[in-house]
Amino acid sequence: MTDRKEKHVRFKVEHTNEGPAITYQKPPVKKDGATTGSLRFPVLIASEHLNEPETALQDIADTLNDHWKVAD
Repeated sequence: MTDRKEKHVRFKVEHTNEGPAITYQKPPVKKDGATTGSLRFPVLIASEHLNEPETALQDIADTLNDHWKVAD
């Protein structure tokens, strides 16, 4: 068994009530021995007029994950 830490992915393609969407979730924060999480919410919902909405959204999510710069 390996003890590895998985990298948190901020942007994911998921299905919501409104259809396929990119969702965002801030990484968990460890402070004073406790870990706090955050809510996941849609940031971009695909139009039903796209031919391949999941593919388009995945391309956008991959780009956001590769270039997202914030201070955690």
